[in-house]
Amino acid sequence: MGWCRLELFDPERIDNAVEKMMLRFDEIAAEGSRNVWKTGGNSLVFSALMTVFVLLLAMALAHLYGKKLVKPLASMTKGISELEGEDTFEIRPEYCTGDEVEQLAEAFSSLSDRTKLYIHEITEYTAERERLDTELSLGRRMQKNMLPKEFPAFPDRKDFEIYATMTPAKEVGGDFYDYWLLDEDHLVLVIADVSGKGVPGAMFMMVTRSVIRTYMLLEKTRKPSEILRDCNQWLCNNNEEEMFVTMWLAEMSLTDGTITACSAGHNKPVWAKDGSRFEILKDKHGLVLGASKKATYTDYEIKLDRGGILFQYTDGLVEATDADNNLFGSQQMVDSLNRRNNKSLKELLTGLQQDVDEFVGEVDQFDDLTMLAVRYNGKEET
Repeated sequence: MGWCRLELFDPERIDNAVEKMMLRFDEIAAEGSRNVWKTGGNSLVFSALMTVFVLLLAMALAHLYGKKLVKPLASMTKGISELEGEDTFEIRPEYCTGDEVEQLAEAFSSLSDRTKLYIHEITEYTAERERLDTELSLGRRMQKNMLPKEFPAFPDRKDFEIYATMTPAKEVGGDFYDYWLLDEDHLVLVIADVSGKGVPGAMFMMVTRSVIRTYMLLEKTRKPSEILRDCNQWLCNNNEEEMFVTMWLAEMSLTDGTITACSAGHNKPVWAKDGSRFEILKDKHGLVLGASKKATYTDYEIKLDRGGILFQYTDGLVEATDADNNLFGSQQMVDSLNRRNNKSLKELLTGLQQDVDEFVGEVDQFDDLTMLAVRYNGKEET
């Protein structure tokens, strides 16, 4: 159209308007910042005051509750530390707080009562144990003192030798051995094992030994089987404890080495006829003494040559047990004797005892171990 438009602006007027607007904005921002800091400062002061108040309140409450908790606990500790002898911990009023402190006090009281009862029971048990140990010690002494133990037994006799040992177990049993000269030409040999333990077993052993000795000394002409029969009758009539005893009784002729023997359920003896080789003797057995009045007994005879040895023993030898519950047994016994068949009787029995001790090790034995050996030398030729 050939027309044009021309607009004219005054830069100063525009710049002035912008500056005014920016100044106003700065004023508004400064005023807002002042208001924020004013309000925030008051909040910080209030928060700080509240924090201090809460801390002071917590400390006051902690002090009060601490006194309530610590005081009974301190009293409880002092009371426990002062307990002596038969004293027991008792519940005091200050422990009855209705909370864990009271539960703790009740627990201590219960523990104190149980401890007192336990100490009482231990005291009674210890006293009873000491009494039993005293009885067992007495029984062991009685048992050993009843046995002949002087060797050589007959130092003026050269026609025979005899040696015996008895090793008691921790619990007293009723083993015993005995020997005596019936006359100048006859030697009596006895070995026995009572079933009972402790002092009753030792007492029964002494009674049995006395009965056998009495019958043998009063009736010298009677056979071992007849003596055992009468002894069995006596024990059956005077045996309220219902104990029994195994016994091997023999009479040895010192003239020719003949042994007349009888066994009441005892172990088979071992013998070396001429002293060269030991073997188990399969003898005849009767019933143990004290079991039945109707029991009968039978004699048998063996004859030792010069240098011949007869060996008898109780169950404690062959039934000696090691840590694996293995028994020493008859075969080891015979082997041990044969390794020492040229030794003296003392060395023979001592060596066998050593073999048993090595076999069992540290295991405590429950039965006595008794051994008896006699060697026939015969009359000196003139």
